[in-house]
Amino acid sequence: PPLAERPEDILPLAGHFLALRSQPGESPQALSHDAAQMLQTYAWPGNVRELRNVIEHAAVVAGGGPILPAHLPDPLQEAASRPAANAAAGLDRMFEEYAATLSGNIPYREAVKKLEKALVQRALAESGGNQSAAADLLGLHRNTLRNKLRDLGLES
Repeated sequence: PPLAERPEDILPLAGHFLALRSQPGESPQALSHDAAQMLQTYAWPGNVRELRNVIEHAAVVAGGGPILPAHLPDPLQEAASRPAANAAAGLDRMFEEYAATLSGNIPYREAVKKLEKALVQRALAESGGNQSAAADLLGLHRNTLRNKLRDLGLES
């Protein structure tokens, strides 16, 4: 499957490509958190080959230091500047993954509630549990998210 459909493989592959560039016994270059996020949100039309080229390019530009977003090529930086498009692509992928897990006759309201719960949980995970940040990711007011957490049985 295309790399865009396997986002969980992006960072391990990036780490592998960085390790290939390091000398034996030497630690590979680090990838900053922001650069890693940019890698994970990019669509990767060139798949693994494009990822390898991006990592090699960024490693050279970084000059042996940690790879920062500024070290990544223009297409990734341009894509990162379109967060709404990236979010929509990720949401489409999430809906497709969720729909594939449904089997049999599931009532509409139950399916919607399960999907809503999955969206809220994912936003909370991406925001490190910060409810305000999760609400922003979901396009909700913080109080609306808190009500949803209560209604979905997710409040802690």
